[in-house]
Amino acid sequence: MWPGNDPLTLRAFIGSAEFGYKVAWSDRMVSLYTGLWLGSLGFALARRKMRPISLWAYIALALPMAIDGISHLISDLWGIGRGFRDSNEWLAGLTNHALPAWFYAGDALGSFNSCCAC
Repeated sequence: MWPGNDPLTLRAFIGSAEFGYKVAWSDRMVSLYTGLWLGSLGFALARRKMRPISLWAYIALALPMAIDGISHLISDLWGIGRGFRDSNEWLAGLTNHALPAWFYAGDALGSFNSCCAC
């Protein structure tokens, strides 16, 4: 039983024995919060020896996360399951298929969309 692509229906769907059940796990969120925690711990230990970073360094460090979030937002405007981030053909073309095929498809660990509940 496939619940469809309606966001409200997907939110209400908790799963089934045939399809599987929702798991509240996201590789991106785990990485983000683990990095934030480790970075805060590192900063607390070394803050007296560190100088503040420049605004440009801050922007350069935030840019990958901003690009990822904005590209997902734009992709989702086409509809869930129909955006350019779902097939990753754009990435395969951009990299001239230099990486293995499994990297571009699906959401397995190590792939471009390595995420379980994004």
